[in-house]
Amino acid sequence: MKRVVLELVCAVALCATSVFAQDQEKAALRFVVYNVEYSTWANPEQIGEALKAHSPDVVGFNEVPQGDWTKRVGAVLGCPYTYTGLVSSANHFDKYKSIASRYPISDLREVMLDAPGGWNPASAVGATFEVNGKKVAFYSTHICFNKNEEDHAKQIADAVKQYDVDADIVVIGGDFNCLVDHTSGIKHFLDAGFKSMWLELKIDTTDLFTYSAVDPKDVLGVIDHLV
Repeated sequence: MKRVVLELVCAVALCATSVFAQDQEKAALRFVVYNVEYSTWANPEQIGEALKAHSPDVVGFNEVPQGDWTKRVGAVLGCPYTYTGLVSSANHFDKYKSIASRYPISDLREVMLDAPGGWNPASAVGATFEVNGKKVAFYSTHICFNKNEEDHAKQIADAVKQYDVDADIVVIGGDFNCLVDHTSGIKHFLDAGFKSMWLELKIDTTDLFTYSAVDPKDVLGVIDHLV
């Protein structure tokens, strides 16, 4: 894989469509999640242009800079409604989580995560919007994988169950730092009733991997997810 900025953006972006019925009419929502690795390899406008081909309705970014970074990407994508959290993953520089949406968003929130056995702090930023009278909750996150029963994934799943009881659709996406077949991490979401994009679309991830521009030789498998 060539180390070309626009190719990298498309290569690691995940896209899934959620379809629901309202008065016998179907509405499709397209979600994209992307770890931008502190935007070191491309500016917001370049990333926005690269993601345009996916025609996203909602984008969940992680490892993003603070400031107007997400607004600039959203302006290119036609997703002007944005929210950036205040918690940087593991207190590292410019590792925030954000959301850009085509639809007006409300009830902006950030769920703090502090499970033992890995790096902290972590978080998930959330927002709510409505489409065809349906309430949709979306979360963008960057979490740590560990083998403890109480990990970041379980904390998110538990928080969502309590907070989004009246939502018609809940979608969580981001860098989970775990593979599809790990016994924890993705498993906690499945146990909570979520469905994995990879599994539902029957995509074999055996020979796939999340590309890291920081260390292109570091092949860890697929660690980015939509549930």
